[in-house]
Amino acid sequence: MKKLLKTTLSVLAGLAISFNVLAASAVTLDSANTDIRDQKSLQKGAKLFMNYCSGCHSIAFMRYNRIGKDLNISDADVEKNLMFRG
Repeated sequence: MKKLLKTTLSVLAGLAISFNVLAASAVTLDSANTDIRDQKSLQKGAKLFMNYCSGCHSIAFMRYNRIGKDLNISDADVEKNLMFRG
């Protein structure tokens, strides 16, 4: 019982020290240069996602017609460029 208590306290002390060290570091983060209103960029991103990422990362609960409406893409273009069958 004493060994378990000693081990637990040692682990907790180690975690407390490591969290303080991580919190003390002054790292400045770079800002991302993104614009969610840039329709052309969003359309290109959707096309790239469907071509390269959707094989492993699904968007199972996203509707294609909603993507088209949000990105100002016609239903014919959505079907032609984003919906792959086969």
